[in-house]
Amino acid sequence: MATDFTIRQNNLFLPRKPLQTASRQKNRSDFEGTNAGCIAGSGTLRLRLWRLFILLLITSLLFSSLLSGSFADTWSGADGWMMGFLVQALSLFFAFLFSFPVSGDGEHARKFGTYCLYAGAGITIFLGIANRFRFYPFSYMGIDYTYLSTLGNIDWFCGYLSVVVPILMGDLYLARLNRQSGRTVYVKELLLVMSFLILILSGTESCYLILGVCFVSLAIVSVQNRAGLPAFLEQLVAFCLLPVLLHICLITRRPELDRYLYENTQGISWRLIHDWYGVALLAAAVSILLWKSRIRNATSRHAAPVKKQKDVTCVGHLRCFELLCLAGAVLLLLVQVLLPGLYSDRFGSSRGLIWSTCSEIYRGLPLSQKLFGIGPDCLYSYLLSHPEYRSVFLNRFGMDIMNAHSILLNRLLTTGLIGMMLYLVIIVLSLRIWNRKLRSLPYIMMHLCYLAVGTVLFDQITCLPLMLILMGIGIRQE
Repeated sequence: MATDFTIRQNNLFLPRKPLQTASRQKNRSDFEGTNAGCIAGSGTLRLRLWRLFILLLITSLLFSSLLSGSFADTWSGADGWMMGFLVQALSLFFAFLFSFPVSGDGEHARKFGTYCLYAGAGITIFLGIANRFRFYPFSYMGIDYTYLSTLGNIDWFCGYLSVVVPILMGDLYLARLNRQSGRTVYVKELLLVMSFLILILSGTESCYLILGVCFVSLAIVSVQNRAGLPAFLEQLVAFCLLPVLLHICLITRRPELDRYLYENTQGISWRLIHDWYGVALLAAAVSILLWKSRIRNATSRHAAPVKKQKDVTCVGHLRCFELLCLAGAVLLLLVQVLLPGLYSDRFGSSRGLIWSTCSEIYRGLPLSQKLFGIGPDCLYSYLLSHPEYRSVFLNRFGMDIMNAHSILLNRLLTTGLIGMMLYLVIIVLSLRIWNRKLRSLPYIMMHLCYLAVGTVLFDQITCLPLMLILMGIGIRQE
């Protein structure tokens, strides 16, 4: 009877199940089609808004230059810096131009651009490493621990690395996640090791902001997508291995490396190399990697076949980390402008004095210059006409200051409130567009690193044009 009841029950529901399944599948497909259409529509709207704000920022820079009173100074900017209207407007225009799809076969153009980027980065980083071992093929600005013969001042070099290193780390992470191999991947791994080495030996601790943001971003993505955890740990192990090797180099009588640690026994590089913190990090990373590999090997026999991974969206914790970075940068700007008494003048290698003086300059500007600024890269020319502010820097540093040593504060001062807000909106729109696909992870990391380093550094000719062009290329991929 039980069998008969089961048969009858199956016969009763058998004709209806396919109808219900077909109906559900139709409703689901209609919902997915509508949802995909909404997402595509919102993505197109954000893309149009992004391009519109790029043009508005160029217009704002033009107004700022015209209202500065000296268009000749704003055209090219300060001598040696070249961050005036011409460079910034051209960089933004190329970002706007590269955001449009390429007609025909754009794959060859993309590969050519990638090769050029990595070739230039490889040569620059190699020369930087050679400088740290007393090999100077180009003695630009003399032989000094604060300069490299590639890009000059180490802060300029750090700004360049804040664009290149996250692109390289994110690209290699995705290649390992997709189980790619070959000479291209090996070249990327070699460049990554070279990048880690020059970050440790650069002589500025601002480089650790780059490493911190990149590793935190990869860790967050790996937590959401467990398949990427080995790729993240491989990069972490490679970085932790270098301080151990450098310690061996120092033991074998290579004392010249110590000169580039600023003789600071409390610095991060010194602690990693001399205090064996690097060994502890290496042991922890290797242990986690071996543990992960052991679990994967033990469960691989009984696991279901692994399906090809789809390009998942960057949501959840990574988006929260993006908001945290943006909020931190804006909060620091508010503190710099409104509450300069919260930090001392000696804070951050006397950056506190620069910030408080620049915020005082901004608060004393007329309304038109508060909105549009004193002109792109015109802080030096402004100080020449206001000796009461210039004397503050001369008495403390013995030299003139060319910028506010903070990207948002410098933009607020030189391009005004409107220019700074447009700049922030472009960054937010870029992140919103890139959050849709995991393949945009390198560009997300690049933006976050640039924001983090920009809290203590500044826009430069060595990094801003490259960052904006890569931004346009990343937008085009979406």
